[in-house]
Amino acid sequence: KVRLLFNKHKFRANIVEHKLESWVNDVSFSTDGKFSFALGHNGTLHIINNSTLEAYYIDYKHSVCKSIVCIDDNTILLVGFDRHFYKYELHEGKWKFVNDL
Repeated sequence: KVRLLFNKHKFRANIVEHKLESWVNDVSFSTDGKFSFALGHNGTLHIINNSTLEAYYIDYKHSVCKSIVCIDDNTILLVGFDRHFYKYELHEGKWKFVNDL
């Protein structure tokens, strides 16, 4: 489970709960703080819009990833256990796979 804690709520208040159903390899926030990310060991990238608390996931087809690197407000890289980088970009409010590097 991923729990987000924000200052505008009661201290340690659980404001959103999202089940990953696998081990969590990494968590991160976008550079502008609008999105939260969690990498599941089962090959999923979980995304939470911090403004609306909408949560969804991408069941990616490439190698299982161990790390998330936020490049800018619209770009993230996932680092695979295979030592490849996988680029995702924000398009029309949703994160999408672009290419591997």
